[in-house]
Amino acid sequence: MGRRGERGHLLRLLSRQILLSPRFILPVLVCAAAVFVSQADVLAAGIQGENVWETGYFLQFVLNGLSGQTMYFLVPILSAVPGTAAMMEDVQSGFLKPLLSRTNRRDYLTGRILSCSLAGTAVFPAAVFLALPLSWLFLSPWETGGTGLELASLWRELAARSLLLALSGALWAGVGLWMSLATGSLYAAYSAPFVFYYVGIILYERYLPDLAILCPSQWIWPGKEWPGGVFGAAGWAALLLWLVWALAWMAGERRVGAG
Repeated sequence: MGRRGERGHLLRLLSRQILLSPRFILPVLVCAAAVFVSQADVLAAGIQGENVWETGYFLQFVLNGLSGQTMYFLVPILSAVPGTAAMMEDVQSGFLKPLLSRTNRRDYLTGRILSCSLAGTAVFPAAVFLALPLSWLFLSPWETGGTGLELASLWRELAARSLLLALSGALWAGVGLWMSLATGSLYAAYSAPFVFYYVGIILYERYLPDLAILCPSQWIWPGKEWPGGVFGAAGWAALLLWLVWALAWMAGERRVGAG
C-alpha cells in the first residue's frame, strides 16, 4: 500500500471510529428532535385544526425548525460533541504512541483534523435526512391539499441551509479541536465553540453592527446585507475553516510532540 493509500486508510479508520459512535448519533438525534420540539405549538395547533397546512408543508416545517433560534443555539454545541476531544483523548490515554508506531505524525494529524471536521459537518445533514421523513409521516395526514407550496424553491433553500449548517459544523468542530490541543484540556474541546460563537454574536450586536461577517449566526444563514448571499457566507465559512485547520495543525504538532 502506498503512502497515499495508507493515509486514506487511516482517515477512513478514524472517521468510522467517530461516525459510528454514540457521540455522533446522539447529536444527530438531538438536532432532529429540536426541529419538532421547537415547533410544538405549531404541531398542536395544526392537529387541532387551528392552522391550515397546504400540501408540502412538511418541508416548510423542517426549514422553519432549521432557521429557529433553538437550532442557532445548538449549532456550536452539537458540532463539538462527536470528534473534537478525540486527539486529546489519544494523548491522555497513552493510545497515541502505539498508533504513531504504525503511521507517521503528519498522516495522524491530517486524519484526526479531517475526521473531526467531517463529523461536525455530517451532524446537520444527517439530522435533516432524519427529520424530513418524520415530518412527512406526521404532518402529511393533516395537510389539506389546496394549491400547495412551491416545493422547488423550498428544496433549494433546504439544500442551501444544509450546506451552511454543514460548513458551520465543520468550523466549530475545528475550533474545539484547536482549543483542546492548545490548552491540553478536554473541557475546552466542548466549551470553546460555544464561547467563541457567542462572543462573536455579542461583538456584532453590541459594538460592530456594520460587520456582519463577525456574526456566527449569519454564517448559518446570511442577512440581506451579506455580500454574495449564500455563496458569500459559504466562502467565508470555508476560509475560516482553513484558518482553523492551520491553527489546529500547529497546536497538534506541539501536543503530539509533547505527548
